[in-house]
Amino acid sequence: MASILRDTITTTNTAVNSSSMMVGKSSNIAAATTTGPLSPPSHHNHSQHPQQHDPRKENHAACVEESTRINNMGIAALACGNVAPALACFRRALKPLIQQLRQEAQDEAATTVPLHQQPQQNHRGHDRPVSAVSPAAAAEQPRGASGVLPMTIMDIERCLATSCPVNANSGSNNGADAVDPLASLHARPFGLVETPFSDDHIEDSKIRFSIVCFNLALIFHLQGLLEHSQTTERLHKAKSMYQNIFRLLAERIELGPTGNAVVDMVFMAMLNNMAHVALELADANQPIAQQLLVVASRVQVTSYGSDERISKWMQQHSRIFLLNVVAGAFTPPSIAAAA
Repeated sequence: MASILRDTITTTNTAVNSSSMMVGKSSNIAAATTTGPLSPPSHHNHSQHPQQHDPRKENHAACVEESTRINNMGIAALACGNVAPALACFRRALKPLIQQLRQEAQDEAATTVPLHQQPQQNHRGHDRPVSAVSPAAAAEQPRGASGVLPMTIMDIERCLATSCPVNANSGSNNGADAVDPLASLHARPFGLVETPFSDDHIEDSKIRFSIVCFNLALIFHLQGLLEHSQTTERLHKAKSMYQNIFRLLAERIELGPTGNAVVDMVFMAMLNNMAHVALELADANQPIAQQLLVVASRVQVTSYGSDERISKWMQQHSRIFLLNVVAGAFTPPSIAAAA
């Protein structure tokens, strides 16, 4: 897991840094978006027994506040059709999350005891050495799944229902034109809230990283559709970032809905758009489409607790993803013609 996380951070960081060259001088952000990193909040405890501070939790709280604020600024910029400032905001929102996840990966690698150094009992109950395992292989041992927390309808609406349609001068998305490349694309960014997605702050950061990464990938995806006749560079960047999201979230989704509508929606939207971009790049996309079919079909009324509004809302959106697959939206034209 540690090496997967390091690889994901590296590839995303490369795409984030290279995107700054694409934006150029047109990506000037308003003064409100140029504030520096937040300092951890100060605590004044006048009791005789002051509480012990947890630096990791304090850093996470500051990271959550900063990334949430800047991500949502990016969505506001997109609502006004300002793509360059939105791109810059999403890049800045990723930075504190990347820093935190990189530090956690380093801490985990430093504290992981290689398996060949751990004692193991033989059948007689005596300690015996385990066969040698490299530190890199030991770092791949699973951390143990952390619980994904459910969210209230208010938080879900702030993340999903109020997300603005992307306006990137890329044409309409009304589905009336059968050849419209946006007809099957999930072209809405995701908002963030400070409510935790997981009871583990590292897992919480991975989910937030995935959400901001999706928003950034969506801009590359839309811009790539506009430039497809000249270059596929941005489509490849979008594909790489969707793959990063898959690597971080797949193990949480593989057994069925997580119970958090936002996490499940992000995962389905990622699979949908990954199948879409693979079709544009003439890559094999049927395994991706089939996985979307499986994930979306698992969304049930009972998946999201007692609030029927959440379950009905998720069922409605999962049907859209199912329809994209069943209707052949991701089927290559050659295969569709042969059928």
